[in-house]
Amino acid sequence: MRAAALLAVACVSPVYLSAQSTPEAPEAPATTNASDTEDENIVTLPVVMVTADKISRPLQEVPMAVVAVDAKTVENFNLLDVSDIEVVSPGLDMKPDPRSPVPSLRGIAFNPDSGTTASVDMYWNEVPVSANTAFRSMYDVGQIEVLRGPQGTLRGRSSPGGAITYAARRPDLEKFGFNIEQSLSDIDLVNTQAAINIPIVSGKLAVRLAGVYDANAAGDIHNIYLDEDTRSHTRSYRGTIGWKPTDDIEVNLTHQWLEQELVRANSVEGDATYGAPLPSGVRPSDRLAVAPGMDTYEDNPILTSLTVDWDLPKDHRLSLIAGRHATSNDISGEFYNQMNLIYGYSSPQLLYIESETYSYELRFSSVEHEKWDYVFGLYYEDSETSGSVQQVAARLWFDGPNPFVSSSPVPRAPDMEIPLNLTMDGSGSYKGVFTTQTFKFDDAWRLELGARYQKIESSLAQSDPALGIDSASSLEGDPFTGSASLSYKLRPGVNTYLTYGRSYRPGGTAFRTSAQLDEKYLHFSEETSNGFELGVKGAVNDNRLQFNAALFMQKFSGYISHSGFIPVDYQADGFQDDVVGITFNGDAESKGIELGATASLPGRVVLGVNTAYAKATWADGTMAPSGVFDANGNPVFNTPGEQVSYTDIGGVTLGDAPKFTFSSTIEWTRPMRTMEWFTRGLFYYKGEREIRNVPDPELPGYSTVDLFVGLRSSDRRWEVTLWAKNALDEQVETNRGSSNVIGTWVSGYRMVTLNPPRELGVTAKFSF
Repeated sequence: MRAAALLAVACVSPVYLSAQSTPEAPEAPATTNASDTEDENIVTLPVVMVTADKISRPLQEVPMAVVAVDAKTVENFNLLDVSDIEVVSPGLDMKPDPRSPVPSLRGIAFNPDSGTTASVDMYWNEVPVSANTAFRSMYDVGQIEVLRGPQGTLRGRSSPGGAITYAARRPDLEKFGFNIEQSLSDIDLVNTQAAINIPIVSGKLAVRLAGVYDANAAGDIHNIYLDEDTRSHTRSYRGTIGWKPTDDIEVNLTHQWLEQELVRANSVEGDATYGAPLPSGVRPSDRLAVAPGMDTYEDNPILTSLTVDWDLPKDHRLSLIAGRHATSNDISGEFYNQMNLIYGYSSPQLLYIESETYSYELRFSSVEHEKWDYVFGLYYEDSETSGSVQQVAARLWFDGPNPFVSSSPVPRAPDMEIPLNLTMDGSGSYKGVFTTQTFKFDDAWRLELGARYQKIESSLAQSDPALGIDSASSLEGDPFTGSASLSYKLRPGVNTYLTYGRSYRPGGTAFRTSAQLDEKYLHFSEETSNGFELGVKGAVNDNRLQFNAALFMQKFSGYISHSGFIPVDYQADGFQDDVVGITFNGDAESKGIELGATASLPGRVVLGVNTAYAKATWADGTMAPSGVFDANGNPVFNTPGEQVSYTDIGGVTLGDAPKFTFSSTIEWTRPMRTMEWFTRGLFYYKGEREIRNVPDPELPGYSTVDLFVGLRSSDRRWEVTLWAKNALDEQVETNRGSSNVIGTWVSGYRMVTLNPPRELGVTAKFSF
């Protein structure tokens, strides 16, 4: 059971955690940094190794679209949080909302309130984790891989959009090492990272310890009502033991503890209403909040992974992958009165959620057989979740005199309060059996087939006897999924492939948030999809040019989506009685193209270009619960016989991810006697997009430019970098909401989210 789903306020929903297996992660192969060749005017591009298909092999040989973000890329462009990787992985859209962070790929969106499994799954050391756990500070990274397209065989979960894998750096059994890195910026960033590698028995036993302290401005928003700024503090440590008792057995045990304290408020735009002493004419770029209270988040995810690889006779291997994912989330959120419509009334909602998940995978595989390779595996997962939601007042709309303008009424704090004291308990299990078969017909042709059977069961119950709430949600399914890939080597280093993948997400029952809501709005069906990808990958000109291209198309039957904040008319009298979230199904399609290239140019210049275009839309004639508004922003009920309005969303995008994204990096180096100058640039463009259920749904595209200049020793022992992120200070809305409505009262403000402002900083590194 995914605890992050419980962080939804309007509708607390169950999301199921499943799992996958663990190949040995490569030790950070570089994509834009390299050593010198005999020609000192050229930088060599190393071979990029990935483990996307459970085997460590060159990226050019993997028959799927994969973006590898190695440790050098993370360091070079000062990517401090997992959500930052979207700027070097076009087509990936990361929304780091602390309540319900969401990654999406190829336009295939996910709303945690939907109550089903994620469209893009995330893994830490191949242990499945929630996005709420994954969207944290990065440090001592081995490699991050973004796997695009449906996952139904190689990963424990079956996800339609793709997967993101995060590998922490493993111990070196031979060499002692130490490194420390310090970053400071003009918007209160203090980021300190350190790691030490200690061989205890050379070649047999080693320990690696790493940690991070990060403090930042958390969006740089100022709450003008409280005269308080947003802020975030993260502390984390990680310890890994690497043990090789024999030449045939390798064991890695990793434990990570992390604690984050976040204080934030939602920025607004618009005007004060009803004479309240709050500012008018607020622009998004002002980065102002007006809430009578700050939202506070205290999160403590604890992760443990164990991998054991035993090389058997006749080139076989037995692998065990086990993991524990435990989280606790303590939240105090001013979710009800964020725009201070009831002036000065603070009624925070208090949420506490804790969960614990254990996962195990046993895999038997052949290793580099000449004609036929195979994998057989079993998987099991068990999870438990519990939590509570408390609020002083659950329903607050009362009219009273305006203390500021006597002739105008104003919403005010209620004379009576209705307490909310909701408890939740959930559990889930996942069982799977899978196999992959690889047939090597000759040096050019390869066929890879995979199949997986899985059984999914999860449930979550909520109860509040005082309010008469006794509701449950559930997921259940036992699908077959699979994949097939046909690869052909055009020439050494250049491969083409055609890949098919099938994904699945289970149907279920959502929470009942109101006794008056009809039963038919609570159920949603299972989702299946079939995807095809045609691609080419290559490394030519002595590996000085690496390139990839992929065309994809994916069709969905019963795509699961969620419409939040839908006005409800229980009595069918044309007036809004409530706001609810509804999960529904519909047919859909995603198609597009992805292109990328990295080139080593004369003059010691390395240039990288990546772009993605994905058009993910609902099928023609799909009807969905929607918010329909008149010219004044008031809800309109246009579907007779229904408690909510329905509209035809055929041709509408599945989510609010942009169709087009583009990223380009460039690095130039100039060696001197004992030192080396370098400059780097990162250009990122995120296209325009549209969000649903708000009166003004169109969001503009925007671009950012990050610049870096620095000096380092020729042996890379030390390095100092001056940098500017969003150097041109382009500030654009990345999300917006509707005006706050309490009864018949409408706020003049609405919530907005902006991209980060310009940030000027310095980073110093030292290692030996």
